[in-house]
Amino acid sequence: MSMKKTLRKLVLISLCSLVIVTPGCTFSPKNIRSVVVAYDSTTPPQYDSHNAGLIKYDADGSAIVTRGAIERYNLLVTRFAKRIETEKGKVVLPNSGVSNYIDEYGNHLYKMDPEHMVIYLTCVAWIRSGIYL
Repeated sequence: MSMKKTLRKLVLISLCSLVIVTPGCTFSPKNIRSVVVAYDSTTPPQYDSHNAGLIKYDADGSAIVTRGAIERYNLLVTRFAKRIETEKGKVVLPNSGVSNYIDEYGNHLYKMDPEHMVIYLTCVAWIRSGIYL
């Protein structure tokens, strides 16, 4: 047998063995899901700090949030200003829909109206889905 034929047979056998062995050797990692909501260091001590800045919803549907949540909101609405205007038909500036709020413990928090909370959550969803502009 010639050297070329032997080499071809070896290459063919190697490729066939790769095709047979490879499907059994695939590795796919498990989906990692967090069991704790994001930590917010600006949360007052009376509340769980694993709240991503959301303290509670008020009776009128407004969200009571921390300073950290407002800082993230302002960054997101600045980053997505053109997209929000195009898709939502609304010009949103930092601190739009936000007012001061003092809770029963005397903590200085913020109240975000329902419309702007939806805009905030939409921006968060855009970031998570990989849409950046």
